[in-house]
Amino acid sequence: MAALTLAQIRAGTRDPAVMLTASTLIKTDQLVGAVPWKSTGTQSLFGYNRRIGNLALSFLARDASISEDTTFQEVEVNAKTKRVLGQSSVDRANAGDAGGLASLKARKVESALEALGLTVGAKILTGDSNLTATLSTSALTTVTVTDVGPNIVSDRGVGVLKYTTSDQAFSWRAPGEVDFGTPVIILAEAAATKIYSYNGDRWIEITRAAGSLSANATAQITFSGGTNEFDGVFQLLKGQTTRVVYANSDAANGANLSLADLDRLEKLVKAPRGAKAFVMGSRTMTSWEALMRAAGGATMTEYQGMQVQSYKGIPVLFTDHMPETQTRGNVSTCSSVICTTFGEDGGLCGYYTDDNEPLTGAVEILRGAMGVSAWELPVSSTTHAATIRVASHVALGNPNLMQLAQLGGVLN
Repeated sequence: MAALTLAQIRAGTRDPAVMLTASTLIKTDQLVGAVPWKSTGTQSLFGYNRRIGNLALSFLARDASISEDTTFQEVEVNAKTKRVLGQSSVDRANAGDAGGLASLKARKVESALEALGLTVGAKILTGDSNLTATLSTSALTTVTVTDVGPNIVSDRGVGVLKYTTSDQAFSWRAPGEVDFGTPVIILAEAAATKIYSYNGDRWIEITRAAGSLSANATAQITFSGGTNEFDGVFQLLKGQTTRVVYANSDAANGANLSLADLDRLEKLVKAPRGAKAFVMGSRTMTSWEALMRAAGGATMTEYQGMQVQSYKGIPVLFTDHMPETQTRGNVSTCSSVICTTFGEDGGLCGYYTDDNEPLTGAVEILRGAMGVSAWELPVSSTTHAATIRVASHVALGNPNLMQLAQLGGVLN
């Protein structure tokens, strides 16, 4: 099934439940509405092909030998959808005061859908599964894993860290990966260093304390999750230094937004201009609007059936969930602007798992867009209440590294 935005889902269905969920989720946040959603079937663990780079060409003499180029790489990224769930109830004796039980259930479902859209909208940007890692051997006692990057699925088993004494180099293989990544030389008491698996999306950061390592060694790495969230935009971009720039030509402590910053950000996204979109929060959008008024005013463009503001023909989408607490240098009140494309081959794509298993004893109220399902649970033995549960299983993917970029360190 192709990835479809909520607006496309709404336009292409006559199912009132799907129309209701799509319409409700669209109005919670422009970013939620812009992301296309693709079903993973009934399996929460899913994969997609990620483009790392393009084939590099060169001019050769007619009689020169030809060598293989390895710049172009497509690797499979594995991730897992995470459950988002809300539940509320009301005493059935009070239902009449609220207009009847059927009316009250419908209002509770709509409220839960709005809450789901707001929650997912926030985590599209800030979600972080916050994995931690533990080395399981005493052979590398001076080594510690200090940070873990995105797209590592602990369900796929353990990772492996390898050390060779001849060059004091470390390499690692993520769970489920076909091979080790490029070795990195890390000397004793060096600063924390990132090393990448065969799939360049997956990295760990290690430190090496004082002391010698006298033999070649391998160590298993066990991962455990600190949260139940999926990885959002900022986590997916973490460690991708070429895709992240900062305001005012990377000012050390952040800077106010300029149109030149947006020009620089837009050029990082390698896609036709008509496929791109900027995403920013309320504080930054107010500042951008002031810049545009001084330059003669913003233009409008049609985007997914609605009129939005644009810059150089690129839609500017508003989100309530852009953080204003990011750190740049000694300033911790920074925000960001995202430039991206959307889709299965684009910079961002959403994934959801269909919840097809029956919930014994419960009545299904609706099954809607984005894998959303709503249920009325049986009356419990201790309360005489109508209980409504709304759930979805979702995740975010970044299929093309070259079509997502971040401008950080924005002070206004």
